[in-house]
Amino acid sequence: MVESFIMDVRAFLVALAIALAVRFAGAQAADQRKPYGRACVTVVDAAAKTETVFTPEMKPGNERSVVVHLDANSSCEALVAAFIERDGSLAFGWRPVFLALSQWDEKTAGGDRWPWKQTEEPFEIVVLFFAPGSADAAQIKKLFTAMQESPNNSRLLEIQTNKLHELIGHAMADKDLSRFRAKAETADVAGVTRGDSFPWRRFARDANFMPELPGALIFSSGPAK
Repeated sequence: MVESFIMDVRAFLVALAIALAVRFAGAQAADQRKPYGRACVTVVDAAAKTETVFTPEMKPGNERSVVVHLDANSSCEALVAAFIERDGSLAFGWRPVFLALSQWDEKTAGGDRWPWKQTEEPFEIVVLFFAPGSADAAQIKKLFTAMQESPNNSRLLEIQTNKLHELIGHAMADKDLSRFRAKAETADVAGVTRGDSFPWRRFARDANFMPELPGALIFSSGPAK
């Protein structure tokens, strides 16, 4: 039973990654005449006082944390979640984040709540942008709230994570995902800055969203499959 679930999760993650095609090659920009969201993943090193664009080659460290910057050109809601590629569990116990975004209202997820100190393990960060009034978003938000109180490594959290995969799959099922291939930056992706203002928009990927289909982005810590 458990092995069957793991296989299903693996298949889901691989299929979603291929369909969305948001890695460093072959990506398209969102249509900026329509509602879209954008996101950029960075790694903050508290010891070195640096913030660096996240790339598959980066390694964890004792003072490192992962940050997801995001905004949108119109009001929406966003889910940010990270999963271990091997079995679909929450990456390093990081809890999902659910955010309400107003027009060009920059928000961040992760940071101190997403410390990246653990032994290297390939993981993926999934970002979904939902149009206002989305029924899928309402279900995910309810589950997100419940997950915040669940103990780490508990059976309850495992069940909730399984349910989150199910809800994500339902939101994206049987849709033409090719339109959501996000623009990827190839130049200077490892740029580093010191201080409080990191130019994350320069490296952001974007995806259109609509009432019947969320915009989606995947950022992977491993090599492209």
